[in-house]
Amino acid sequence: MTNNDLYTKLPQDVTFQILQKLPTHSLLQLRNWSSSVFVNGVVHWLAYKRPEFNGPPNCIMGFDVVDEVFKLMELPQNLGPNCNELRLSPSVDEKSVALFVSNRENVGDTWNVWLMNDYGKVESWTRKCTVVLDQVFFPLKLVSDAEILAAISDEKLVLFDVEKVEIKDLEVSGLPLSFYASGYIPSLALLDVGEKLVE
Repeated sequence: MTNNDLYTKLPQDVTFQILQKLPTHSLLQLRNWSSSVFVNGVVHWLAYKRPEFNGPPNCIMGFDVVDEVFKLMELPQNLGPNCNELRLSPSVDEKSVALFVSNRENVGDTWNVWLMNDYGKVESWTRKCTVVLDQVFFPLKLVSDAEILAAISDEKLVLFDVEKVEIKDLEVSGLPLSFYASGYIPSLALLDVGEKLVE
């Protein structure tokens, strides 16, 4: 089930029940709701632990769609002093979460890519790589251990190779102002056989 499947299949009353269960000490970052990540039966999004809304979010909130309970996940400890933007992504195998962290430097933006190697364990956060480019760079999704799907300043959708430090233009023109990248896992499962997920 992808994020889009989840949003389109949840009835409005169920969505309202989820929001009613939301702890009052956290705040959904609604302007960035489209960057939520569905991993291990849990919808994850960036949030605030306390009502301190200056700066980037300070935790990852999750809602387990099976048990209907909220989960709180800590961010990596050493994000750096100039952290100004965070973006979530599923890991390459879609079994854990990854985090893109923008740090403003004197020369421009630097993006650090963090991966939670052991899902749910804060001590397993590892910085995988750092991306420094001389143009605006918006990471969207980890595609492989060495590639990041991203949008760059001249409205191009690109694959950034972390190891070779190369940008490959995917030749997609006319990017909308807002969009979302979602992955898939190939499967040989037959869609018309077996138990139905949604009646």
